[in-house]
Amino acid sequence: MPAVGVSTPLIRDAHSAEQKVKVVPIVISCAVCAISDLNFSMLVPFFPEAAERHGCTPTVTGMLFGLHQAVALLVTPVAPFLCQRFGGAGVLRAACFLQAATAFSFAFTDLATTTTAFVVACASLRAVQGLAAGLSEVAAVGLLMRSVPSELVGDAIGWSEAARGVGIMIGPLIGGGLDEAIGYEAPFFCSGSTLGLLALYMTIIPLSVEVVEEGSGGAMGRLLRMPVILSSLFVCYILMFTVGFLDPTIEPFLANPPYALDELQVGLMYSSSLFTYALCSACAGPVARRLGTLTALSIGLSILSACFITMAPEPWSEIGGNNTHGKIYPLSPVPFLAQGTRAGAIGLALGSLCMMGIGGALAFTPVNAIMVRTAELGGLSVDQSSDSIAALSMLAFTAGEATGPLAGGGLVELIGFQRACIICGYLCMMGSICMIGVALFTGNTV
Repeated sequence: MPAVGVSTPLIRDAHSAEQKVKVVPIVISCAVCAISDLNFSMLVPFFPEAAERHGCTPTVTGMLFGLHQAVALLVTPVAPFLCQRFGGAGVLRAACFLQAATAFSFAFTDLATTTTAFVVACASLRAVQGLAAGLSEVAAVGLLMRSVPSELVGDAIGWSEAARGVGIMIGPLIGGGLDEAIGYEAPFFCSGSTLGLLALYMTIIPLSVEVVEEGSGGAMGRLLRMPVILSSLFVCYILMFTVGFLDPTIEPFLANPPYALDELQVGLMYSSSLFTYALCSACAGPVARRLGTLTALSIGLSILSACFITMAPEPWSEIGGNNTHGKIYPLSPVPFLAQGTRAGAIGLALGSLCMMGIGGALAFTPVNAIMVRTAELGGLSVDQSSDSIAALSMLAFTAGEATGPLAGGGLVELIGFQRACIICGYLCMMGSICMIGVALFTGNTV
């Protein structure tokens, strides 16, 4: 199954894996993850400018970005019960249809004649998109986890994250390219058509998956009583908070000197992190098994922290300014990396964004594998815990994506993009310290 990045463990356990691996649900689940994230990320290179054109401040733009994830956050706890009641495939199909409809509708928001009308229209559609995305991603990951043998669940999470990386990577390219070449409506028609075709395929060719095992209904409560699960969810939150911070802030920053990039160039820059994320996610499962999941997680968070610290440092001499009360000590520990030339600044930002992709992949895939293994040690099989782990992971994931853009817009207005990046780097350090501390304290170093 090269199309979904099958790794060596599948070959090693060929007889059992051949009987248990279900190819079509795996491909569909990964496709839904990719297209759902594409639908979200394609806004990055062109929507902030469109919102500004309609009179929105950076904070309001950040709220519009974050609303999608806020609603997804609210609906995620309900998703496992809906999957039990209607089946994961049924929930997935309905959610894809709903995402397609809202994408088509979003194409007409640029026709709004007032700021209020634009904000209300975008906020309403973002809310519905968030509801559909929350349901589809939980259902997709749950189906994916039940479509492979238990020993391949970590690898399966890596496949889905690789698919997400591809979707997020292609999204800004499609969004910026189509907006620049055709107009505001084109990106939404493109994503809506793709989602609609995927939902139609699932209607014509129903997915064949296992029924969720009895006893899965109370799995979420049991998982939330496990300290390692809670610290893992905190790490997921930190990961997506820091990544979500860039959504409404990186395009305006890179459009200014010394970068002076246009929409398509911003999309290409942003996609560099997603390209490395997709590549590394496909092999993060085997790497984590070789190094140990906790070690791989710590390395990933350290790389992610370094990415934000080095992305756009300020020289100390500029931070002090003309403050008559004395020099303000800067947040950045690497002021000597500050770049004055356009080529140097772009090169540093590009290198840091690539580091973000590597660090994110090495952190996110192991943290999900840790949760699966912790659930097994707590007496929950993969079939029992799959939807609940997917839902809890999505809760942390969407909480970070919801608050990251909102905090990003506010922080940039308050202290500037460079210093806000440094704060994100320190947050990643905090996540690593928390995870290692809890694992050592509980003696659970899975």
